[in-house]
Amino acid sequence: KLQLSSQKVEVLVYNVNERLKQFALSRGVDVCFDSEEHLPNIMVDRDEIEKAIGIILKNAIEYSPKNEKVNVKIYKKDNYLAVCITDKGPGFPPEFQEQVFKRYEMIKILKRKIGAGLSLYLAKLIIQEHKGLIQIDSIENSGMTFCVYLPL
Repeated sequence: KLQLSSQKVEVLVYNVNERLKQFALSRGVDVCFDSEEHLPNIMVDRDEIEKAIGIILKNAIEYSPKNEKVNVKIYKKDNYLAVCITDKGPGFPPEFQEQVFKRYEMIKILKRKIGAGLSLYLAKLIIQEHKGLIQIDSIENSGMTFCVYLPL
């Protein structure tokens, strides 16, 4: 059961980044932020949303080449707040995009193991429980972007 409260999404993302800062440093990856100003609060379960964003950000850091950047963009789109996380990892072909969210699915695409257990499956369930959406945009050999859309 979700414990909803009014939250600033940029603070939630900051909290996640702080927890992953040492991991990013150890991988030689810099996490960069771009956030619109004056974003409204949203009603979410703070711990669960931080868990979902943490899964996605950790994957982006893990699969980014050394000395690359992971970009996090936070903005309002229609009736949603969007958190988009982009890495420069190997990406994968579009036909595999839905498989990454399947429970216990193991996919090897290039050098990237996607969905080797439950993490992205769990992230998708958390986002869906909040009546949100999660989408992937991936171009093989050019990285990928995971966007989480949370309703206002």
